[in-house]
Amino acid sequence: MSSQVPQSGKLVADLKFPAADGDVIYQYDTAAQKYKAANGFEFGEFAGGDPTIAVGEGFFVSKSAAGSWDRTFSVN
Repeated sequence: MSSQVPQSGKLVADLKFPAADGDVIYQYDTAAQKYKAANGFEFGEFAGGDPTIAVGEGFFVSKSAAGSWDRTFSVN
Protein backbone atom coordinates (compact mmCIF):
# COMPACT_ATOMS: atom_id res chain seq x y z
CA MET A 1 0.00 0.00 0.00
CA SER A 2 0.93 3.67 -0.08
CA SER A 3 -0.70 7.04 0.48
CA GLN A 4 -3.06 8.05 -2.34
CA VAL A 5 -1.56 11.55 -2.39
CA PRO A 6 2.10 12.62 -2.21
CA GLN A 7 2.08 13.15 1.54
CA SER A 8 4.30 11.85 4.32
CA GLY A 9 3.47 11.44 7.98
CA LYS A 10 2.39 9.11 10.74
CA LEU A 11 0.26 6.36 9.28
CA VAL A 12 -2.76 6.72 11.57
CA ALA A 13 -2.40 10.23 13.01
CA ASP A 14 -1.57 12.05 9.77
CA LEU A 15 -2.56 9.76 6.90
CA LYS A 16 -5.76 8.48 8.58
CA PHE A 17 -5.06 4.79 7.90
CA PRO A 18 -7.92 2.71 9.39
CA ALA A 19 -5.82 0.46 11.63
CA ALA A 20 -7.64 -2.20 13.64
CA ASP A 21 -6.53 -4.62 16.33
CA GLY A 22 -4.65 -7.49 14.73
CA ASP A 23 -3.29 -5.48 11.77
CA VAL A 24 0.45 -5.73 11.06
CA ILE A 25 2.55 -3.25 9.03
CA TYR A 26 5.74 -4.29 7.24
CA GLN A 27 8.15 -1.57 6.07
CA TYR A 28 11.39 -1.97 4.11
CA ASP A 29 14.54 -0.26 5.37
CA THR A 30 16.38 0.78 2.20
CA ALA A 31 19.57 1.76 4.05
CA ALA A 32 19.88 -1.63 5.79
CA GLN A 33 18.44 -3.51 2.76
CA LYS A 34 16.06 -5.55 4.92
CA TYR A 35 12.61 -5.35 6.44
CA LYS A 36 12.10 -3.52 9.72
CA ALA A 37 10.55 -5.45 12.60
CA ALA A 38 6.86 -6.14 12.02
CA ASN A 39 4.71 -3.50 13.74
CA GLY A 40 1.43 -4.87 15.09
CA PHE A 41 -1.62 -2.85 16.09
CA GLU A 42 -3.17 -3.95 19.40
CA PHE A 43 -5.30 -2.19 22.00
CA GLY A 44 -5.61 0.93 19.85
CA GLU A 45 -1.94 1.54 19.05
CA PHE A 46 1.06 0.18 17.19
CA ALA A 47 3.53 -1.73 19.38
CA GLY A 48 6.48 0.06 17.77
CA GLY A 49 4.76 3.44 17.56
CA ASP A 50 2.73 4.92 14.71
CA PRO A 51 4.86 4.18 11.60
CA THR A 52 6.12 7.17 9.62
CA ILE A 53 5.52 6.77 5.89
CA ALA A 54 7.59 8.77 3.39
CA VAL A 55 6.28 10.27 0.16
CA GLY A 56 6.10 7.46 -2.40
CA GLU A 57 6.92 4.75 0.16
CA GLY A 58 5.05 1.51 -0.17
CA PHE A 59 4.45 -0.91 2.68
CA PHE A 60 2.78 -4.24 3.25
CA VAL A 61 -0.29 -4.63 5.46
CA SER A 62 -1.72 -7.79 6.93
CA LYS A 63 -5.28 -6.72 7.80
CA SER A 64 -7.30 -8.59 10.40
CA ALA A 65 -10.48 -7.82 8.42
CA ALA A 66 -11.36 -6.27 5.08
CA GLY A 67 -11.49 -2.51 5.05
CA SER A 68 -11.23 0.63 2.99
CA TRP A 69 -8.73 3.50 3.36
CA ASP A 70 -10.80 6.55 2.41
CA ARG A 71 -9.77 10.14 3.02
CA THR A 72 -11.46 13.50 2.60
CA PHE A 73 -9.29 16.57 2.31
CA SER A 74 -9.16 19.91 0.54
CA VAL A 75 -6.32 21.57 -1.33
CA ASN A 76 -5.89 25.32 -1.04
